[in-house]
Amino acid sequence: MADRLRILVIGASGILGRSVVAELAPRHEIITAGSKSGDVRIDIADPASIEAGLRAAGALDAIACAAGVVARAARAFSRSIEGLQTGQTYRVF
Repeated sequence: MADRLRILVIGASGILGRSVVAELAPRHEIITAGSKSGDVRIDIADPASIEAGLRAAGALDAIACAAGVVARAARAFSRSIEGLQTGQTYRVF
């Protein structure tokens, strides 16, 4: 089996997020995030919350965003992770 990746799943408690976590968890280390629950708190509409949540999550191999996204929140999320230097980081929208 390939190396286990450390993956942050934003919106992990939602319908789509729960499915993403269920699929990835047997093979990878999952860090869950949401505005009200999860290992880390991230409000995708608040750039400061995104930055703080990414710092709290630590080193990551991938990020999957399964949260409901409006245009303004998507731009804030993209700007917040543009400079993230954690190796290969993948954004899934």
